Amino acid sequence: MHKLVRQPINTFTNAWYLVNSIFFFSKGLQDYKRHKPYNLITANPFYSLLFGGISMYTFVCSTFFHASLIEVASTLDFSAVYSISLFPLMYLTHRLWMNIIGVSSEIKHLKSMGFLISIFTILYLLLTFAVPMKHIHETVLVFIICTGLMGIWLERKEPGRTNRFYLNMTLLFIAIAILFFKLDMMKVLCQPESFLQPHSIWHLCNGIAILYFYLYIRSEKYKVEHHKSLQQLRRTYLND
Repeated sequence: MHKLVRQPINTFTNAWYLVNSIFFFSKGLQDYKRHKPYNLITANPFYSLLFGGISMYTFVCSTFFHASLIEVASTLDFSAVYSISLFPLMYLTHRLWMNIIGVSSEIKHLKSMGFLISIFTILYLLLTFAVPMKHIHETVLVFIICTGLMGIWLERKEPGRTNRFYLNMTLLFIAIAILFFKLDMMKVLCQPESFLQPHSIWHLCNGIAILYFYLYIRSEKYKVEHHKSLQQLRRTYLND
């Protein structure tokens, strides 16, 4: 506790969140400039910028907590966990809703986006400021289960639209991350002077899972039949 950085390994492994943040921001800005959407993410660069912001927030809060081990930093760290676990649920809810109403995902649907931003912002604020911190683990687990079920439903409903390798890697690394988080909660292998810390492995695996999830959602392809209909409309317009 006398050290300037009280948990060095757990502090510096947060750097992966910073790397993710820079990558997500760069892709979001690229999509804004390109104006050639081919899926939900490229049609709504807000998602990339939001994910970049969440990753940056997680990096700052988790670094602050593990470097200081003070109570206010712990609260901020938990709020970052809520934000990063809500993002996949928001994205999949949006994609699921677009599928239900029959709107192709590469088309902007501002009403859906506005509604989801409002609902998930309220949910995040309630979880951060109203729900006791003792319930955070069960709550996040419910989010992960709901995200998995929605992902499975979409994969069955629209097979071949995304790269399943990225999804499988996301699930693999989040499973490993949860395992090491559980070991950390049980204080297994938790030696203050050791370079091998379960919580630091949780940081790394969670960061890799987040990166793979982003690659997964960017791999979504447009619907071929919708693309063909747009091409037909363009040809008809040019002929007229």
